Amino acid sequence: MRSVSCSLPPLAGLYVIAILCFSVAALLLVAVSIPGVPYFGGGATLLGAVERSSASRRDTISGLGSPPTRVALVVLATVNLVMVAVMAIAPVHLSAHGHGLGVVGIVVGVHVAGMFAPSPISGWMVDRIGPAPVVSFGFLLLAAAGVAGAVLDMGDAPSMTAMLLMLGVGWNFGMVGGSTLLAASVPAALRPRVEGIGEVSMGLAAGAGAPIAGLVVALGGFAALSLAGTMVAAPAVLALAFARRTASGQA
Repeated sequence: MRSVSCSLPPLAGLYVIAILCFSVAALLLVAVSIPGVPYFGGGATLLGAVERSSASRRDTISGLGSPPTRVALVVLATVNLVMVAVMAIAPVHLSAHGHGLGVVGIVVGVHVAGMFAPSPISGWMVDRIGPAPVVSFGFLLLAAAGVAGAVLDMGDAPSMTAMLLMLGVGWNFGMVGGSTLLAASVPAALRPRVEGIGEVSMGLAAGAGAPIAGLVVALGGFAALSLAGTMVAAPAVLALAFARRTASGQA
C-alpha cells in the first residue's frame, strides 16, 4: 500500500491545531448562548444576567480609577510582558544553536505545561493566603527565571527547559493572583468590562514585548533579555508590597 504524505509545511500543524481548538471553543460558546438549552448549567441565563447588570461607561471609568484596580491591571500587563518577551525568543535561540523542531517542541510544551498545570495549586493558594502573596511569588519566579537565563547555558536544551518551566509557573501564579486582584477590586456589575480591559492590557503588553525582545537580543544577546526580565519582575514585587502597605495605611 502507498503511504499518504502530507505536503504541509513543518510548522503548519500549529495553525491546524489552533483552528480546531478555536472552532470547538466557538461552538461551545454558541451552545451555552442558546436560550432554553440546559447544557453547562444554564449558561445562557447567566450571560443574560451579566449583560443586564452591566454598568455604564462612567461607572467603568470610575472603577478603573481605584488604586487596587490599577495595580491589578499593571500586574497582569507586567506578567505577560516578561513571559512573552522571553518566550518569543527562546525557540529561535534554540534553533540557532542547532536544535531541531522536535527538541524545540518538547521544550515549549514543558513551558506551556508550567503555564497552566499549576492552576489548581495557585488557585488554592489564592483562597488560603490571598492573591497578593501569590502574585509576589509569581514575580519572584519570573525574576529567578531571568537570572537563570543569564547565568546558565541557554544553548543547552535541558537548561532552557528548566528556565522556561520556571518562567511558565511564575506566569501562572502572577496571572491567577492578578486576575483575582482585578475581580475583587470592582463591584460584580463592573467585572465583565474591567476584566475585558485586563485582557486588553495583557494583549498590548505581549504585542510590545515580542518586538522589544528581538531588539534587546540583537544588541546584547539572550542573557541581556533574561536580565531585562529580572529587572522588570523584581521591582514589581517591591511595588506590590508598597501598594499593599499604602492601602492598609489608608484603611
